[in-house]
Amino acid sequence: MAISHGLLQYDRRNPRLTELPDEVAIEILMGCNLRCPMCPVSGLPHSMNGRRETVMSADLYRRIIDQISDRPRSILLNVFSEPTLHPRLGEFIRIGKAAGHHVSIITNGTKLTPAYSASLIEAGLDTLTVSIDGLRDETYRTIRVGANREAVMRNLRELVVENAARGHPVRIEINYLLTSATAPEASAFWSEYSPLVAAINLTAVTAFGNQWRVPEAMPRDEDDPRLVPRGPRMPSRTPCPHLWRQLWISAEGRVMLCTNDFEQRSALPYVQDRLLTDIWREHVGRFRREQAEGRFDHEPCRSCWLNDVPTVASPKHRRRAFAAARGRRMMAAIVPDRLLPSALKRRRATRDAPIGCVDAPMPDATVTGIVIVKGWATASAGRRVERIEIRVDGVSQGVARYDQFRPDVGELNPGVGHSFSGFSYSLDTRRISNGAHALDAIVEDGQAHRATLGSRTIHVTN
Repeated sequence: MAISHGLLQYDRRNPRLTELPDEVAIEILMGCNLRCPMCPVSGLPHSMNGRRETVMSADLYRRIIDQISDRPRSILLNVFSEPTLHPRLGEFIRIGKAAGHHVSIITNGTKLTPAYSASLIEAGLDTLTVSIDGLRDETYRTIRVGANREAVMRNLRELVVENAARGHPVRIEINYLLTSATAPEASAFWSEYSPLVAAINLTAVTAFGNQWRVPEAMPRDEDDPRLVPRGPRMPSRTPCPHLWRQLWISAEGRVMLCTNDFEQRSALPYVQDRLLTDIWREHVGRFRREQAEGRFDHEPCRSCWLNDVPTVASPKHRRRAFAAARGRRMMAAIVPDRLLPSALKRRRATRDAPIGCVDAPMPDATVTGIVIVKGWATASAGRRVERIEIRVDGVSQGVARYDQFRPDVGELNPGVGHSFSGFSYSLDTRRISNGAHALDAIVEDGQAHRATLGSRTIHVTN
């Protein structure tokens, strides 16, 4: 699991980035055919600081692609939008693929007729994620206002069949939003639809950096204080990773800081007026410099809670931690393990083993249905975590998703990649018998050093 140049510089708090990031989101259309209450687009034209429905032109899109194609990147063809409403989506996918990029879309699925899905596959689309919330029609209609769940599920099934017939060229996923209404149906939804797709992503409702008022019927994940809309803030803040890892471009051609900048209060330049590299280095770079210095004075960053942390490592402590890591790497290169006496070899192996923590579920927790196993793990100096295996009673259940943002870990344990050391795994406890079971996680780094994290008992009651 290699860390990108941008994220490496993030952990070093270096705001000077000379090249564009690996991830680019291009909002090819501003607008949607639904009016979902948790989305700012639902309030157009009054909800987004005067922004209007906009269709990106082919000339503007090609201008963007030309500027980001010095090497392959990952491109998402929407930010706040329903990309299937764009009349030239297939053509845009082909242009992105011809330039060597990995191209993805997120869609509500309402337009994915068999013929249209086949056209996206033929265009070369790499990843397609369908947003579906709730197992019952009544639940779904309260979230995806204006959509017909039966039609969307029929579209999804036909897409899966067509994709399989063509040799699975497209990775198909589902985004499932967790609310007070949808959470009780998540386990049954998972059972029915997980065999169809590559992944089901259970996601929390977001207030977009406190820029959007989320309906009271959609509470957020209160296990994570960074997602709580009200209550005391953390005492400190760390720089936001979006300024280092992703480039966001609106349908109008304006660069944005992130999705939370949907009102464009950052007032960044337009692609039509400045080169993307200049905007990224100079204008987004100004925000990076300020945040690296601990200043968060501008919107939308001022009110955002994404990067709240209990404490911030001082620059001196951060420099010492990186220097110590370099020293350990040099010593390991000068005196490799095979030259060490057995006692010193064992001591080094213990010191170099990965460390981490399983945050949830808690020890002796009573669990049912789909349970999110989450925590963090880091490897020793010069190494990267390669695999995190979730086990129950010593039997592997699957491999966790890694590289999630954990600013608290990055501040308390400075190091390359440590701010992105979070992992999560959706454990289906219905595959396990009721009663007490032992849960743990096995972490392995690139040199086969292993550590067991989070050994605990959970009580399954399905």
